[in-house]
Amino acid sequence: KKFNENVSRTLKQSISGRSLIQLVDPVEAVNYVPDEGVLLVGDQHIVRGDFFVIGGPAGIGKSRAATALALAGVTQQDWFGLKVHTQFKTLIIQNENNQSRLASEYRDLPVQEMRDFVLISKPPKCGLAFGDSKFQAAITEHCESFNPDIVIIDPWGRTTSGDTKQDYSEGFDNIYSCMPGEPGPAIG
Repeated sequence: KKFNENVSRTLKQSISGRSLIQLVDPVEAVNYVPDEGVLLVGDQHIVRGDFFVIGGPAGIGKSRAATALALAGVTQQDWFGLKVHTQFKTLIIQNENNQSRLASEYRDLPVQEMRDFVLISKPPKCGLAFGDSKFQAAITEHCESFNPDIVIIDPWGRTTSGDTKQDYSEGFDNIYSCMPGEPGPAIG
């Protein structure tokens, strides 16, 4: 019986590609060393392949904080007191700032230095339609050609049609489906 259970489990895992949950013991956990370039900012604050949040009420400066993060990725200067561990590329997919505001926001920054490391979307006519397959394909294409280490989505509230747990889960799934590579970029 034990043999049949093991064979059944192994077959299920081989069909799906790998187990849905991976386990490590405490020794493996302590001995883990992330690949170079995975830890981007702070003490596990921004890590490739994970989500992070820049939050606060409207008008508090979340978009400017995202721009400051992108600049920190170029200069490797601390970001809000958090150590920047490596130079990184940032893609900002945003739906609020027209070209006039972007010109104003970037006017006093070292844009020539930032040119190869930062890309910002104009507000898409369709909004942040991560549930739309054509929008997903466009995002995937941009990510594959630019290869960002961080993708900022601004604002999060425009990525879902509602505020339920299911809406958020679907929003995360839609965003992740656009991101190529392993471990993929950090998503903020």
